[in-house]
Amino acid sequence: MLHDAALTQRVRFVSISLDPTNDTPQAIGRYRDLVSRESAVEWDVLTARSVLGLLPVLDDFGQDVSVEQASDGTPRRTGHHMLKNFPD
Repeated sequence: MLHDAALTQRVRFVSISLDPTNDTPQAIGRYRDLVSRESAVEWDVLTARSVLGLLPVLDDFGQDVSVEQASDGTPRRTGHHMLKNFPD
């Protein structure tokens, strides 16, 4: 895809954060900017203001998120990454 300019123009990546507590819009923006420098592909990174705000999106996409206990005993959300392709 990166070697075909016509194809690159037709592709867009969209990532949705599953951890709005830590993945603030500013943090996600820094990550997007870092990765975007390496690629000509358009990439949008989305996050929600809260877990509650994220739940309808996760439900609509059929995405699972579980809560596990970290070694220090604090809860930690874990997501299972999913790739979805939508033709234009």
